[in-house]
Amino acid sequence: MKQTLTTYQTAGLLMADENANWSRSAAYALAEYYQELEESTGEEIEFDQVAIRCDWNEYATAAAIAETYGIYIAGQSEQEAEDTVIRYINRKGSGFIRLPENAGFLVQVF
Repeated sequence: MKQTLTTYQTAGLLMADENANWSRSAAYALAEYYQELEESTGEEIEFDQVAIRCDWNEYATAAAIAETYGIYIAGQSEQEAEDTVIRYINRKGSGFIRLPENAGFLVQVF
């Protein structure tokens, strides 16, 4: 038996995950990411909030990402630091989502 989830339902389930503590922006961004992935690949994805929790981290700033991954950004402006972090993550082949309205970032664990 299968149930198809809407973006709203998926985001709600993610926000209800007490072990993840996703912001509303992050939960909706992840729900949209997986829906777009389904559409682009033509394959259904089974919702697994534990796997999503393990695969993604939410960060408020690019500096927080830099600190976590040891990316050197000293002396850079906020925009330069963000560009450095994005280039680093892209080189690693990891997922990166900028949350709307400068609410932060999601980085796929690598």
